[in-house]
Amino acid sequence: MEQIMHRAAQYLATAAISFLEKKDDDSHTNLGWNTEIPGLETHPLTHDGQMLALNYASFSLEWRQDGKARHTFPLEGSTHAEAINWVSKTSKEQGLVKEYSYSLHYELPYEAITDGYRYTLEDREQLDRLVQIRSQVNNALFAALQQNGLQSDVRIWPHHFDSGGFAMANDILGIGLGMAVPDTMINDFYLYVSGYHGHNFVDTAAFGPLQNGTVYSEGWKGIALAVHDLDETQMVSFFNEAISRYLS
Repeated sequence: MEQIMHRAAQYLATAAISFLEKKDDDSHTNLGWNTEIPGLETHPLTHDGQMLALNYASFSLEWRQDGKARHTFPLEGSTHAEAINWVSKTSKEQGLVKEYSYSLHYELPYEAITDGYRYTLEDREQLDRLVQIRSQVNNALFAALQQNGLQSDVRIWPHHFDSGGFAMANDILGIGLGMAVPDTMINDFYLYVSGYHGHNFVDTAAFGPLQNGTVYSEGWKGIALAVHDLDETQMVSFFNEAISRYLS
């Protein structure tokens, strides 16, 4: 289901690319996690706060405003071409002058999607688990930032589909924290914290063992912990312990 939802999130990313002013760091394309939907949503696409959202609970795209869905497109049984047509048609109906185009400037780690690709809700239980993980991580990230006196947005980047934030702890130390999707480093969703001096990783070779998490000092440098069955409190504890290593 994660691959299916990653594909579906690209309608939101391409809406942002089509309608928002481009930013050099691509942050105009990143997405917020809304626990009330529950699902993903773009930055506001219009001056009156309209957004495109991906509702995990109803497995649908939504055109939202003022916290409510104004238009809905069920993904179950729909094709990629039909989803593109709906976003294009609905955006015009909502007064957006620019043309919507499904055009990405990055490649996803999957086979290229075709017009005839058809969405299927393969596993509701797995999708519900994804909602739980995203919501817990979102809450844990905000809690850890607050408890450590750090300020950052928490966003999901549509390319790698990771949740994350970045904050300057002081004049020279930047801290990145978030959750990555399974990859070659860890074959599971995992929490991470890494430190930066400018664009360079802070060396972690001298870090001792942690109560929770593993220190990585070759290649990617940081601290990571597989999500498994962690609850929100345990996630916050991991972030706090890992951040404290960099602050000390």
